[in-house]
Amino acid sequence: MNKTIAEALDHEGIAWDRLGEIVIGVSASFDERHEQLRHAGSLPPWAGDAVAALLAMGHGDGIGVVVENDVKLALVAERHARSRQRDGQSMSLIWLGPGVGLASWVNGGLVRGSSGG
Repeated sequence: MNKTIAEALDHEGIAWDRLGEIVIGVSASFDERHEQLRHAGSLPPWAGDAVAALLAMGHGDGIGVVVENDVKLALVAERHARSRQRDGQSMSLIWLGPGVGLASWVNGGLVRGSSGG
């Protein structure tokens, strides 16, 4: 995993020591308390191991590692892209693909389920 990240940074001309955070988007929910993927039926079996390896790398190297649901990341990107038009407003994003996803932004933040996902 480190090799893949190092190659991506090199391709973009970014030094490793400039990397402050890694964000992983997954088509599942992520239980932050137990650092496990939940409802990950569409992901290959190795995905949980890859996430665990990145989290361990972040803990060891002091790099922030964030695991987030892909639909929630799309919602955050949409809010950022439309920030001037939608400042302070709530919004939801429905994602149709192999499954159906929903992410909502209410009262200034992402709405999260009981497992944190």
